[in-house]
Amino acid sequence: MSDGKCQVTVRYEDNKPKDIKTIVVSAQTKKGVKFEEVKRIIKEEVLIPLLGSTLDGIEILVNPTGALFRGGAVITTWKLGSSLSLWMFIFTARPYDLKLIQHEYGHTVQSLILGPIWSLVIGLPSLIYSGCFSKYREKHNISYYSFYTESRANKLGKNVILL
Repeated sequence: MSDGKCQVTVRYEDNKPKDIKTIVVSAQTKKGVKFEEVKRIIKEEVLIPLLGSTLDGIEILVNPTGALFRGGAVITTWKLGSSLSLWMFIFTARPYDLKLIQHEYGHTVQSLILGPIWSLVIGLPSLIYSGCFSKYREKHNISYYSFYTESRANKLGKNVILL
């Protein structure tokens, strides 16, 4: 079964939609299908029939986090400055920061591997390290990503999402 997601950014003027700024499409494909072919199909067979013959001025991002061969996490934007992974959901203030998405997807993989104990083994320690030790890390010049939960998330994310 295929999986796909779409996000549309609309510019408003006087509380009315003015134009479309960005369209992000994440679509599952078969292995071996070339990225340019996926992009062409989505533009010519989906977006142009829906929006008209021109996509001028609209930024189109297709599979921006890399190839998607199986279903993936739902990535959504929120207003907090940090990012958070909760099972198959990634909340981020920077959805186009592909390294960050790759890292957060690593946490998603951790949750799939560990199941219900993920919260105790990864989630809670990561949250505490993120919030309570930021001044300590800054003072001692320690990378956030050196903590076991974060370094492992980076490794797992790189195995799933190739940048």
